[in-house]
Amino acid sequence: MSFIRATGDIIGFLLLSLIAIIEAILKSFIPRRYKMKSVAGEIALVTGGGSGLGRLLSFGLANLGVIVVIWDINEAGKS
Repeated sequence: MSFIRATGDIIGFLLLSLIAIIEAILKSFIPRRYKMKSVAGEIALVTGGGSGLGRLLSFGLANLGVIVVIWDINEAGKS
């Protein structure tokens, strides 16, 4: 049983390593300008920003320096 488990662990490790190597090779072909974009100073309209995911998205964008416009039917959540 120990030999089978060790063999399975080795095969799993090799597969995960192969996936990581292929991913690294593919990422090396992507130009740097496409990897990250600065959104500071941009204006973002977030619909449903009064609660839930919209609210969290609004906070995240505001932390990045984005001017956030929140549009929601929930008046209490906009404050």
